Amino acid sequence: MTQPKRSINWRKITESKLFFPVLALSIILFLDLIFVPNFFSFQVRNGNVYGSLIDIMRNAIALNGSFFTAQRMLQEYLIKAYSQ
Repeated sequence: MTQPKRSINWRKITESKLFFPVLALSIILFLDLIFVPNFFSFQVRNGNVYGSLIDIMRNAIALNGSFFTAQRMLQEYLIKAYSQ
């Protein structure tokens, strides 16, 4: 018995809300790989990690950390789940 051929449904993939953000991020990272030397490199000094990507992540955490607090997320969940 032969198994049916599985094909990728490109229409479903391209209609996803995440398709264009992931595509844009992929293009940006690819261009960084080509044009920015040592962008993906990192070093470990005295137990701490240093590098361009690490700095970007640290700054993003500092910026977004106050928004994604457990108290706010739990409160939002409770309001959405039980106030219908």
